[in-house]
Amino acid sequence: MVRAHSEEPNISNNMTQDLFAELDIALSDDVMLELNNLALTLPYNRRSILNQYTNDFTLSLGSEIDTFISKYSCDMAITRIEASSHLIWHKDISQSRTCVINIPLKKYSNQTTYITNQDILKSLDTRNSYPEENNVVKIHRPHIIPYSYKKPYLINVTEKYHCVFNCSDEHRYLLGIQTGKISYQQALDYFINLGLVHQ
Repeated sequence: MVRAHSEEPNISNNMTQDLFAELDIALSDDVMLELNNLALTLPYNRRSILNQYTNDFTLSLGSEIDTFISKYSCDMAITRIEASSHLIWHKDISQSRTCVINIPLKKYSNQTTYITNQDILKSLDTRNSYPEENNVVKIHRPHIIPYSYKKPYLINVTEKYHCVFNCSDEHRYLLGIQTGKISYQQALDYFINLGLVHQ
Protein backbone atom coordinates (compact mmCIF):
# COMPACT_ATOMS: atom_id res chain seq x y z
CA MET A 1 0.00 0.00 0.00
CA VAL A 2 1.36 3.41 -1.01
CA ARG A 3 0.88 6.30 1.38
CA ALA A 4 0.84 9.88 0.19
CA HIS A 5 3.00 12.24 2.18
CA SER A 6 1.13 15.36 3.20
CA GLU A 7 4.08 17.10 4.82
CA GLU A 8 4.98 20.49 3.44
CA PRO A 9 8.53 20.78 2.09
CA ASN A 10 10.89 22.63 4.39
CA ILE A 11 11.50 25.95 2.64
CA SER A 12 13.85 27.33 5.29
CA ASN A 13 16.94 25.88 3.64
CA ASN A 14 19.92 26.98 1.59
CA MET A 15 17.63 27.98 -1.28
CA THR A 16 16.07 30.77 0.77
CA GLN A 17 18.85 31.70 3.19
CA ASP A 18 19.67 34.81 1.18
CA LEU A 19 16.13 35.94 2.14
CA PHE A 20 15.51 34.64 5.66
CA ALA A 21 16.52 31.96 8.14
CA GLU A 22 14.63 30.38 11.02
CA LEU A 23 16.81 30.09 14.09
CA ASP A 24 16.79 26.88 16.14
CA ILE A 25 15.95 28.79 19.29
CA ALA A 26 12.60 28.95 21.09
CA LEU A 27 11.72 31.59 23.66
CA SER A 28 10.29 30.33 26.94
CA ASP A 29 6.62 30.66 27.91
CA ASP A 30 7.58 33.13 30.65
CA VAL A 31 9.42 35.38 28.18
CA MET A 32 6.52 35.22 25.71
CA LEU A 33 4.06 36.16 28.46
CA GLU A 34 6.21 39.14 29.43
CA LEU A 35 6.52 40.25 25.79
CA ASN A 36 2.76 40.01 25.27
CA ASN A 37 2.20 42.07 28.42
CA LEU A 38 4.63 44.69 27.13
CA ALA A 39 2.88 44.68 23.74
CA LEU A 40 -0.38 45.64 25.41
CA THR A 41 0.96 48.16 27.94
CA LEU A 42 3.85 50.04 26.31
CA PRO A 43 3.08 53.25 24.38
CA TYR A 44 3.59 53.23 20.62
CA ASN A 45 5.20 55.76 18.29
CA ARG A 46 3.39 56.12 14.98
CA ARG A 47 5.82 55.91 12.08
CA SER A 48 2.86 55.45 9.77
CA ILE A 49 -0.88 54.96 10.07
CA LEU A 50 -0.46 51.18 9.78
CA ASN A 51 2.84 50.50 11.53
CA GLN A 52 3.78 51.56 15.07
CA TYR A 53 6.75 50.83 17.34
CA THR A 54 7.39 50.91 21.08
CA ASN A 55 10.49 52.59 22.43
CA ASP A 56 13.52 50.36 22.86
CA PHE A 57 13.57 48.22 25.99
CA THR A 58 15.69 45.45 27.52
CA LEU A 59 14.56 41.95 28.47
CA SER A 60 16.46 38.68 28.76
CA LEU A 61 15.30 36.38 25.96
CA GLY A 62 17.66 33.45 26.54
CA SER A 63 21.42 32.97 26.42
CA GLU A 64 21.89 32.57 22.63
CA ILE A 65 19.89 35.67 21.70
CA ASP A 66 21.12 37.69 24.69
CA THR A 67 24.75 37.06 23.66
CA PHE A 68 24.00 38.22 20.10
CA ILE A 69 22.18 41.34 21.37
CA SER A 70 25.09 42.25 23.64
CA LYS A 71 27.82 41.53 21.09
CA TYR A 72 26.23 43.62 18.31
CA SER A 73 24.58 46.37 20.41
CA CYS A 74 21.06 45.47 19.28
CA ASP A 75 17.93 47.45 20.04
CA MET A 76 14.64 45.70 20.88
CA ALA A 77 11.17 47.10 20.22
CA ILE A 78 7.72 45.71 19.54
CA THR A 79 6.08 46.43 16.20
CA ARG A 80 2.29 46.68 15.98
CA ILE A 81 0.58 46.39 12.61
CA GLU A 82 -3.01 47.51 12.33
CA ALA A 83 -5.85 45.05 11.74
CA SER A 84 -7.15 44.61 8.18
CA SER A 85 -4.16 46.33 6.60
CA HIS A 86 -1.04 45.71 4.56
CA LEU A 87 2.44 47.17 4.29
CA ILE A 88 3.37 47.53 0.64
CA TRP A 89 6.55 46.10 -0.94
CA HIS A 90 9.56 47.91 0.48
CA LYS A 91 13.15 47.62 1.71
CA ASP A 92 14.24 48.98 5.08
CA ILE A 93 16.67 51.87 4.66
CA SER A 94 17.69 52.84 8.20
CA GLN A 95 21.44 52.59 8.88
CA SER A 96 20.59 51.26 12.35
CA ARG A 97 18.64 48.38 10.79
CA THR A 98 21.13 46.46 8.63
CA CYS A 99 20.33 43.25 10.51
CA VAL A 100 16.89 42.28 11.87
CA ILE A 101 15.54 39.35 13.87
CA ASN A 102 11.74 39.15 14.22
CA ILE A 103 9.79 37.02 16.67
CA PRO A 104 5.98 36.75 16.39
CA LEU A 105 4.20 37.20 19.72
CA LYS A 106 1.14 35.09 18.85
CA LYS A 107 0.09 32.25 16.56
CA TYR A 108 -1.32 34.47 13.86
CA SER A 109 -3.73 33.38 11.14
CA ASN A 110 -4.67 35.45 8.09
CA GLN A 111 -1.39 37.33 8.46
CA THR A 112 1.44 36.75 6.00
CA THR A 113 4.86 38.23 5.27
CA TYR A 114 6.26 37.83 1.76
CA ILE A 115 9.86 38.37 0.64
CA THR A 116 11.39 38.14 -2.83
CA ASN A 117 14.62 38.43 -4.82
CA GLN A 118 12.73 40.42 -7.44
CA ASP A 119 13.49 44.09 -7.96
CA ILE A 120 9.96 45.35 -7.38
CA LEU A 121 10.61 48.81 -8.85
CA LYS A 122 11.87 47.33 -12.12
CA SER A 123 8.92 44.96 -12.27
CA LEU A 124 6.50 47.88 -11.92
CA ASP A 125 8.03 49.47 -15.03
CA THR A 126 7.20 46.39 -17.12
CA ARG A 127 4.02 45.09 -15.48
CA ASN A 128 1.80 45.98 -18.46
CA SER A 129 4.19 44.93 -21.21
CA TYR A 130 4.76 41.58 -22.89
CA PRO A 131 8.27 40.34 -23.67
CA GLU A 132 9.28 39.63 -27.23
CA GLU A 133 9.39 35.97 -28.24
CA ASN A 134 13.19 35.71 -28.12
CA ASN A 135 13.44 37.12 -24.56
CA VAL A 136 13.77 34.74 -21.64
CA VAL A 137 11.49 35.82 -18.83
CA LYS A 138 12.79 35.20 -15.32
CA ILE A 139 10.05 34.31 -12.87
CA HIS A 140 10.65 35.54 -9.33
CA ARG A 141 8.91 33.56 -6.64
CA PRO A 142 7.71 35.45 -3.59
CA HIS A 143 8.47 33.38 -0.50
CA ILE A 144 6.31 33.31 2.61
CA ILE A 145 8.27 33.72 5.82
CA PRO A 146 6.79 30.78 7.79
CA TYR A 147 6.68 32.48 11.18
CA SER A 148 6.31 30.02 14.04
CA TYR A 149 5.29 31.06 17.53
CA LYS A 150 8.27 31.63 19.89
CA LYS A 151 10.81 31.23 17.05
CA PRO A 152 13.23 33.97 15.91
CA TYR A 153 13.62 34.68 12.18
CA LEU A 154 16.63 36.46 10.74
CA ILE A 155 15.32 38.45 7.76
CA ASN A 156 17.18 40.24 4.98
CA VAL A 157 15.03 43.38 5.09
CA THR A 158 17.61 45.86 3.75
CA GLU A 159 18.51 44.04 0.51
CA LYS A 160 15.23 42.25 -0.30
CA TYR A 161 11.76 43.58 -0.97
CA HIS A 162 9.15 42.37 1.50
CA CYS A 163 5.52 43.11 2.34
CA VAL A 164 3.04 42.22 5.07
CA PHE A 165 -0.66 41.42 4.84
CA ASN A 166 -2.75 41.45 7.99
CA CYS A 167 -6.16 40.25 6.84
CA SER A 168 -7.38 39.52 10.36
CA ASP A 169 -9.43 41.74 12.64
CA GLU A 170 -6.69 41.99 15.27
CA HIS A 171 -3.35 43.77 15.59
CA ARG A 172 -0.20 41.88 14.67
CA TYR A 173 2.64 42.11 17.19
CA LEU A 174 6.28 41.25 16.50
CA LEU A 175 9.37 41.64 18.62
CA GLY A 176 12.05 43.25 16.48
CA ILE A 177 15.75 42.93 17.31
CA GLN A 178 17.88 45.19 15.13
CA THR A 179 21.42 46.43 14.77
CA GLY A 180 23.43 48.54 12.37
CA LYS A 181 26.70 46.88 13.38
CA ILE A 182 26.61 43.92 10.99
CA SER A 183 24.96 42.84 7.75
CA TYR A 184 22.33 40.15 7.29
CA GLN A 185 24.97 37.81 5.84
CA GLN A 186 27.32 38.34 8.78
CA ALA A 187 24.50 37.54 11.21
CA LEU A 188 23.56 34.47 9.18
CA ASP A 189 27.16 33.25 9.28
CA TYR A 190 27.24 33.90 13.05
CA PHE A 191 24.23 31.66 13.70
CA ILE A 192 25.35 29.02 11.14
CA ASN A 193 28.69 28.74 12.96
CA LEU A 194 26.77 28.12 16.20
CA GLY A 195 24.64 25.44 14.53
CA LEU A 196 21.50 27.46 15.21
CA VAL A 197 20.11 27.88 11.66
CA HIS A 198 17.18 25.56 10.96
CA GLN A 199 17.77 23.28 7.97
